[in-house]
Amino acid sequence: MTKGKSTVTLYWVTTEDHSEDWFVFAHNSRSAAAFHEDYEGYDRGDATATPVVRGIPLTDGENVPRHAHLSDLSPLGFKVLQDGSRRIVQLGHRKFREGSLEATIEALHGLIALKQLRQDAAKRNTGGKLQVVK
Repeated sequence: MTKGKSTVTLYWVTTEDHSEDWFVFAHNSRSAAAFHEDYEGYDRGDATATPVVRGIPLTDGENVPRHAHLSDLSPLGFKVLQDGSRRIVQLGHRKFREGSLEATIEALHGLIALKQLRQDAAKRNTGGKLQVVK
């Protein structure tokens, strides 16, 4: 962690699976990506940090790198489009959607439940015996 009066950059940090994408304040892209990888449990090299806003002044005692909160983004010109389990913000014409492993798991559980309902309905409609279509 770095302390001091200086400026930082806000990075959009992503991974290939997009499960935990979100903003990180850091002095450089390497430290933003490494912080995100460590915090979220990814391997080194899994995250990519893209600069979004540069020259953000640090306040006394503020530690970076760190993830951004919605309250950090509004003063930088971001518009909050959705708050909750999957945050979505907009800066200019760019939209950023938070990755959420929990939301992905919830969606998968919904798909599994839907598949089970379809299978149960098919069994009821065929008297418990599935028919193979040739």
